[in-house]
Amino acid sequence: MTYRKKLFPDYRLPAPAGLSMLFVLACSTGCPSDDIPTVTSGDDTTTTDAATTTGITTLPTQNTTDVATTDVATGGMDTTTGGVDTEGEDTTEGADESSSGGDTCGDGVLDDGEDCDGDDLGGAACTDQGFVGGDLACNDDCTFDTSACTEAMCGDGIIEGDEDCEGMDLGGEDCLSQGMDGGMLGCTADCEFDLMGCFMISCGDDTIQPPEVCDGTDLGGADCVSEGFDGGMLGCDPMGMCMAFDTSGCFVCGDDTVGGPETCDGTDLNGQDCVSQGFDEGTLACNADCGGYDTSGCATCGDDAIGGTETCDGTDLGGQTCVGLGFGGGTLACNADCGTFDTSGCTMDVCGDGAVTGPEVCDGADVGGATCVGEGFDDGVIACNATCDGLDTSGCFSCGDGVVGGAEECDGADLAGADCASQGFGGGGTLACAADCTFDTAMCIPGGTSTTVCSTPGTPVGPDAGSVNTDTIVVPAGGDFITDVNVFVDANHTWVGDLEISVTQVENNVPALIMENPCGNQDDIFATFDQDLGAAPACAGVPAISGDILPDPGSLDVFTGIPDGDTTWQLDILDEVGGDGGTLNEWCVTIEYGPDPTACGDGVLTFGEQCEGADLQGNDCVSQGFPAGGTLACDAVTCGFDTSACDASAGVCGNGILENDGVTSFEDCDGNEGIAGNNCEGLGFAGGSLDCGFPACGFDTSGCSDTVIAACNNGLGLTIDGDLPPVENVINLADAGNVGDIDVFVDANHAWVGDLDITLVNDTTGTSVDLFFDQCTLQDDVWAFFNDEGNGPADCVEPFALEGNVTPDNPLSAFDGGAIAGDWRLVVADDAGPDDGVLNGWCVYITPE
Repeated sequence: MTYRKKLFPDYRLPAPAGLSMLFVLACSTGCPSDDIPTVTSGDDTTTTDAATTTGITTLPTQNTTDVATTDVATGGMDTTTGGVDTEGEDTTEGADESSSGGDTCGDGVLDDGEDCDGDDLGGAACTDQGFVGGDLACNDDCTFDTSACTEAMCGDGIIEGDEDCEGMDLGGEDCLSQGMDGGMLGCTADCEFDLMGCFMISCGDDTIQPPEVCDGTDLGGADCVSEGFDGGMLGCDPMGMCMAFDTSGCFVCGDDTVGGPETCDGTDLNGQDCVSQGFDEGTLACNADCGGYDTSGCATCGDDAIGGTETCDGTDLGGQTCVGLGFGGGTLACNADCGTFDTSGCTMDVCGDGAVTGPEVCDGADVGGATCVGEGFDDGVIACNATCDGLDTSGCFSCGDGVVGGAEECDGADLAGADCASQGFGGGGTLACAADCTFDTAMCIPGGTSTTVCSTPGTPVGPDAGSVNTDTIVVPAGGDFITDVNVFVDANHTWVGDLEISVTQVENNVPALIMENPCGNQDDIFATFDQDLGAAPACAGVPAISGDILPDPGSLDVFTGIPDGDTTWQLDILDEVGGDGGTLNEWCVTIEYGPDPTACGDGVLTFGEQCEGADLQGNDCVSQGFPAGGTLACDAVTCGFDTSACDASAGVCGNGILENDGVTSFEDCDGNEGIAGNNCEGLGFAGGSLDCGFPACGFDTSGCSDTVIAACNNGLGLTIDGDLPPVENVINLADAGNVGDIDVFVDANHAWVGDLDITLVNDTTGTSVDLFFDQCTLQDDVWAFFNDEGNGPADCVEPFALEGNVTPDNPLSAFDGGAIAGDWRLVVADDAGPDDGVLNGWCVYITPE
């Protein structure tokens, strides 16, 4: 069927048994060659077979008369064509087909080669042509006209026309009937058979067929090197049903056994030593690639290179100096035996002992009474240089010399790289330096681009207890990040003390409770809630709440730092007490945009921060998965929770340590630990992002799905090397529709994953998202699901530095709304050496919009 062609382009169903014999039998009685007239030599009589004669006698009357001709050669013998001889024999040679109407399209007679002729459809109907009904007709060229036929409708639950199946109705078919060896036959959305669940057992025919990894001599291009070995002869394991390679003939550099083209291997030096390599003494070793010897441990005294047991060698002093040997200075040399230093050129003045002696200008804290002022500066701290022969004035400064020094924030035009944005002014402007070398921010703008969007719903508030008035506003993108949010509310309501008002940024689910039961029995609201300029409500007059009001008990600062983009804002007014009511007349959201204002340690808890200083938002060690308690703190650099002082007793789910002894503690995972090697597919789903549940530390499959579009390229074995171009690999999708959500899985082995940059590109739309850039420094390996709804950045804890659900450096939502179909390309670059690695495989999981 059509789906089989997609999956197995070389697959062919066997021809129906006996088809060739059926053709032979048909031709034995009615093939075209039987109608050719046979002429007997030497006789004017033409013999016509029964089929031809019968056809002539049924022709129309006007076509039965032939013109008589005289055979001159016979001397007057009657040779009239189409007549009867004197013995009564029919000598008709055949009717004149050009005038009889036979084999003529449009004569109403169905002839050979015609599908139909006029009203003669040969008994055919729409259902014979793959349709489910309708009226079949005949075209002018005697081919069927199916324009009035009715096609089958896939999805109506009825197998019709050329449909293979309908949902779970496979029409009695299974994998065996489709030429496969077993498995579970399925049905696609196009009502074609889905053979993805079927399999073929064909091990031993020297041809790889899914799901075989290899078959006899067909290794699919693999060899010992691609399988992680250094050389040798790779084979296919027939005992494993062709599902695994036979690597018994491969060899590995590093197994302490010389094999193949290896010069040496680990401790196996093939009988060689330093002396055999031309040195005097030392310890010979083998290079890491087993292709040569490492002679760095060998030595030859006099070659100006320290080796073996040598202390020094000629000019090579191993970095040692007279000072390093306890002298004050001088020139160190090496003795001729390369075993000891020659200190005859060293002196006893010791720089670094804190006392000025001999030719020293200063020594440590002893600067001989020198000061910054005495050296011509305004102020600062003077010091001694490392060699005691001069003063270090880098800590001195003079305001006005145009160079920032000491405690100066700036000096003239030298702003030390600062600007208005770095000083907290989201609107930009011009930063200057004051006469006292402090920043002058008078020309800075305290805010970025401002956008105000309003809604006038005119909807009721109350009077029923517990009723909620909800309204939303969509604010278009206006800048890089949100730097400030103000909310205006115009509402009539008696007893505003009944009301709670909250504002929520919907996409990031960030709420702020800005008013909670103020002013008792006072009436009405006409106020702007402003975190910077607001004050407590006066609760006097009508409206009772007016002017600039400080949000209470929540804070509008929680929205600061949210990335720019079209955002939805929701206002909720809860009437907690029945009886009094009113109307929401209008409300507005005013948003200022600018550079990222988020600064950990500024004391303001903003978007993306778990905590700020002592503000832990009510969290403690227990809430973070440490039932035994302890002291939770806030990391001063990341403003994330610091659980180092929490009690991480063995067997505690949430301590980030995978504990599974099968007796007292049984964890599938703990945080990100334990996710590596597992995925949604392994748990029976079509794909998705696997997570770790809390507090049970079992696998959380809420991110797995059977409806997700999953596509993987595994077993790649692509080398990631800083000396080579970035690794690129493409997954092509043909699925219709647009992206609602996308996650990316990456499996790679690499030392120092901090060298890696990982990017996903949609070549069809040109959209590119950087998933991971230069994190985790020296930790190794990747087994991670990059997911916008992930658990945050990589935890950089081995054995897999990137493991579990990781939030990408940039959101994958950039692909949302784009077409699913096309080429999706993963790019992995190593931007440093010398470490390298291998991209084993990767997947995309797409939830359609």
